[in-house]
This record gives sequence, C-alpha cells and structure tokens, in this order.
Amino acid sequence: MLLVPFAAYAAGGVGGKGDTGGKGGNGPGSSAGAGGGLSGGTTAGAAAPGNASQNPDFAANNEVERKKKWEVGGTWETHRLVRQEDLNNASSKLFNVLGVYARYDITANDRIGIRDYFYERFIADQGETGLRTDDVTATYTRTQPLPKEFTFAGTFAISAPTSFSSQKMGLITTPALILQLDKKIGKYIGVSARALGSAYITKYTSAEGGSPNPKYRLGATLEAEVAMPFHEALSFGADVTTGYYWYYNVQSSTQAQTGAVADATFPNQPIQQTYGGEIFARYTLPQVIGIKSDITLAFAQGDPSLGYTSVLHDGVGHTYGFYRQSSEIYAALTLRY
Repeated sequence: MLLVPFAAYAAGGVGGKGDTGGKGGNGPGSSAGAGGGLSGGTTAGAAAPGNASQNPDFAANNEVERKKKWEVGGTWETHRLVRQEDLNNASSKLFNVLGVYARYDITANDRIGIRDYFYERFIADQGETGLRTDDVTATYTRTQPLPKEFTFAGTFAISAPTSFSSQKMGLITTPALILQLDKKIGKYIGVSARALGSAYITKYTSAEGGSPNPKYRLGATLEAEVAMPFHEALSFGADVTTGYYWYYNVQSSTQAQTGAVADATFPNQPIQQTYGGEIFARYTLPQVIGIKSDITLAFAQGDPSLGYTSVLHDGVGHTYGFYRQSSEIYAALTLRY
C-alpha cells in the first residue's frame, strides 16, 4: 500500500526545497515543489512585498533600503540525520543545500522572483557526482496590509522540470497557489499561517519504474517566531506542517484482480498524508556593505530538502514525533543584498 517513497519526491522535482514544510533552512522564498506545507520563514527572500518591516535587520528609517526594488541572495545549508547508523536513508545522512534567488518589486505590493536549489549528497550512483538541481521556479506575489497588524499575501508559482526526479516522472510543470496570513503580536512575536494548493502536469500517469505520479497536493503550515527583548537579533521559533497528496491509479498485470495498489481493500490510490515540524534559533548578523545575513540552527522532523514522514507506516496510520528516518539537525547561513 506504500505508493511511492515520499522522500524521493520531496528531495527532487516533484517536491522541491523551497515551498513547503518548515523553514527547510532559511530558504530564499516559496517554491512550487512538494514537501508538506509551505516555505518557512519571513526572510527577505521569502517575505512578501510590503512586509519587509518584519525582518529584524530592516530598519524602518532606512530610506535607501525602502526604495530598493530588487534583491539577490542565497543560502548555504548543512543537514545531518540524528540516526547516523540507519542505512534506510544512507544518502541523506549528511548533505548540503545551496539556494539562490533574485526578486524585483514591481510596486510596493507586487513582486516577481525566480529561484533554484542545488543538492550535494555524498553517496551517489556510479558515475554521478551526487550534485543535483531542483526545479527552477518563478513566482508572482501580491501583498495586502490589513488592520490590526495583519498582512495577507497571495503567490502564484510555476516551475520548470529541471530536476532529476521531474525528468524521471515526465513532469511538464507544477503551478501552485500559496496564501499566507501574517500577524505581528506586540513588538517581538510574529505568527504566520500558510496554505498551498498545486497540480502536477505530467506526460505520464507513472514515473520510470512504475511508481504512480501525483495529481494534486494541498498543504498547510503554522509558524511562530519570538525575538528576544534583551537582544532582538536573536530569535527562537517553531513550526508544524502537513500535506495531502492525490495520485493516479496505475495498475500492472499482477494488480488487475486486486485494484490499483495490489490490495483488494483499496481499489483506488488512497490519499497520502505527510507531516513535519521543527524548532529553531536564528541570529541576525550586522549588515556589512549592504549585505544582510543571518544564521539558523534547527532540530527538525523532515524539511523540504530531506522530505517528510508519511502518516502511513506498513499500511497503518501512525504519527511519530521526530521519526528516526527524517529526524535531523541543520545549520543555514543566508546572505541577501
């Protein structure tokens, strides 16, 4: 009944790094890949236009920054699984992620952007380097400030199938709609709720090897971050995320009598659910020659670059806190100019 190894999707083209689940590091912005919920963080790469005042390193009286319409940046992350002796996820025991992005503010409330991620794993197939790219993703975001210090943002994202897994599954593109509501509570607390819906436009109903391709995905993430009153550059936060996936019905000759998943109880592909979350600390570094930066350290149950844990284990629904195959620590350095 296990339809497809989810981590393979979440680490590649179907599931890209930047769009869902917790922070996944301090990734530059929200992508249209898979994962669990939505891209985390309100860094300058991810924050919607008009919402930059939530960045701790964005001075409200800095007229040069406020008039600047463009930004480029990147993030470097190092991930390490907590269970190093577990051979079921050997290629992800230790891996690195590099993300790059560029964005331009058309107006004070309209922003366009583009991003990509690169993954470096240290166990690879013979003849491969272990370095792969994610799907290149373009975004358009419209932001609307609301009363009571709420901010609403809607993002449309569309991807190009440049990743290894997207090519294997015959992906054409993945359009996605991301809705985000931010609330500032006092001077030091920020809360963010995000919802995502996406569709997978593919050439085939199954990927190479026979695994069924996904059709649709819905996800949600809730995140809170608190800056320390005694030192505002230091903040702590947490987030939780979940995602639901619908798949094509794919039958082989051995499944003809028992249904799409080789089990008479399930004549159709059941909806799959994933979950994840993390706790993190972030420190904003002093600005140097116009370059803003911050460091994040997190203990996570999966993230968009590693993948998330499925609720189904051996055909039975279970939710485990910090599951052994996706429990990790990671550090991220983000630079923005």
